[in-house]
Amino acid sequence: MLSDNKNIKVQISPVKNQELNNNEEQAEDFENDIYLIELHKRLTNMKKERKKAELDAQLLDNRLKLLKGEEEKVNYQKGFYLLKYN
Repeated sequence: MLSDNKNIKVQISPVKNQELNNNEEQAEDFENDIYLIELHKRLTNMKKERKKAELDAQLLDNRLKLLKGEEEKVNYQKGFYLLKYN
């Protein structure tokens, strides 16, 4: 009759104790894995954003070059027009 004995001591065997420690370590590793997964997601997003920014910068550079070329054409035509009709 266990209910009669109020001073029951529970001993955990070394094997059970080791299993509990392993479970705690696995839980900690899992938390670290979640952190690493989130960190990897952030890194991946940052890489994508940087690549997009680089492509946008290249696109803007190309547009500026085209506009400068058009400006040079207009200025050349104005100069030619002024020489021809003055």
